[in-house]
Amino acid sequence: MKIVILFFLYVILYIFFRFILKQKDKNINLILVLLLFCLSFNLSISYNQYLQGEILHITFHSVFIALIVCLLFSFNKQSLKFGLETIYLIVAIMNFVIEYHFKIFDYVNFMKIVMTLISVLIIIMIYNSISNININKIFYSLNYVAIFNSILGIAQFITGKQLLLGSFNSPILYTEGAVDTNRAVGIAASNNSGGNFGALIFGIILYNCFSRNRSKLSWIALFLTLIFSALTLTRIGFVGIIFEILIFYLAYSPMNRKEQKLKLISGYIGLLIIIILLAFFRNSIYNKLFIERGDTSSSRFIQYERVYNYILNNKLLFGIGDGQYRNYMYSTHHILDLQIHSQYLNILAEQGLILFLLYVLFNIFIFVRILLSKKINRNLKVLSIMIFTANFICSNVNPNQYYYLNNVLYYLIMFGIYFYSKQKNTT
Repeated sequence: MKIVILFFLYVILYIFFRFILKQKDKNINLILVLLLFCLSFNLSISYNQYLQGEILHITFHSVFIALIVCLLFSFNKQSLKFGLETIYLIVAIMNFVIEYHFKIFDYVNFMKIVMTLISVLIIIMIYNSISNININKIFYSLNYVAIFNSILGIAQFITGKQLLLGSFNSPILYTEGAVDTNRAVGIAASNNSGGNFGALIFGIILYNCFSRNRSKLSWIALFLTLIFSALTLTRIGFVGIIFEILIFYLAYSPMNRKEQKLKLISGYIGLLIIIILLAFFRNSIYNKLFIERGDTSSSRFIQYERVYNYILNNKLLFGIGDGQYRNYMYSTHHILDLQIHSQYLNILAEQGLILFLLYVLFNIFIFVRILLSKKINRNLKVLSIMIFTANFICSNVNPNQYYYLNNVLYYLIMFGIYFYSKQKNTT
């Protein structure tokens, strides 16, 4: 019932939004989805699951409902025009039906994977529905999301609470390191997913600072996003941001002398800040990120070895079923483990080799088609390299398969550039 109420609330919001703006531009529909990231929360249904000593509920993310409503308001005959980019998604969704009848015991995590892949398919349908994609307008709206997320993260760090709908007073205290410490989570609702989210949105905001979207708002969003990312204490998120910065300054091509000057000045300022931090705060940074946070890398390699020994050796071709890793390890080998801390390895283990190869080709296909496009400018291609690299790095060190907002944001960006390039190629 709560999901139905939220659906109709979003329908009313879309009607009101379009009435106020008095525009039929379908880009606005997608922008509203991005702005609704700020109201990120989960709604549970009346299904309880008891596994490994935990009582869990099937939940639907608010952004998933927003995407459905967006598709409803954007739908036309082009929406169902599927190309090669949908092969993996269609096969994976068909596989869900088979898995549901033969492999699924953990329905909660299964539904999280189902919701994510259906969301990606909806994103494709929405972009298909937009006849004239305004990529700059869509990306500029992420400035507001970044600012909201960063301010929320700072408030979380100060108060020690999540401050999110449905989990307002939940603590953000991290107790798995050598020293208990607060870690900001932002709208992503967990510290590692917040760090990954910060890395992804940082790439877009950095692009905005130098593209046609250049404004003071973009620079404010960039500065606040750096602060938020630091407060998550997610080390792999920092690595993703560092790679994005390196790719940007090595490959981004200024459109005029003003942009060139801005790029040089910002580069020198950034380098100066790094030198000051290393000169005066290197010991504090090292202690905070490595000593107090604790060593978690060794446990990941132990987990990867388990996946190889217990799953890939005998379940390689078809996998153990989406969302089933923890239940499989516990029920079959009596090992109580965390979710697989690698999205690619998780897909190989749970969906099997055939779907894993389709997933890899799916991501490479989108990426390569963007790079080979002759009608979009070099800097959009640089952005796609930044986002692809940051996502690949971050998603293979954390259980990114369960970070719903991160997956939605990543494919909104990549498919935005992809479909924009296809439209430009046809003009």
